[in-house]
Amino acid sequence: METTEETPKKKGRPDWVPGMKSPNPKGRPKGIEDRRTRIRQQLEADAPAVAQTIVKLALAGDVQACGLVLNRVVSPLKNQAERVSFDFDANKPIVEQCEGIPPIFSSKRR
Repeated sequence: METTEETPKKKGRPDWVPGMKSPNPKGRPKGIEDRRTRIRQQLEADAPAVAQTIVKLALAGDVQACGLVLNRVVSPLKNQAERVSFDFDANKPIVEQCEGIPPIFSSKRR
């Protein structure tokens, strides 16, 4: 099978198809750590120092650090929507229809 612009080259084992016997029936050998696990463990060891540094930067006025701290401490605000209805006359020109919309929204404000 030649690779052309229409048929991109398959990643991994191109000769393997679903339903076929596994090329690695025993799986990953025991005791081998995943790369992501090693990185996560290294980051967890330094996490308290990193968090402390970010809090110090936030208290010193760093806006990005403030954003990081607030995103983790305060839950984000959820959108609150009210149902709005207005009369729609398809026979009127669109300009007249649009002129009737702003008063509706301004009357609903609190």
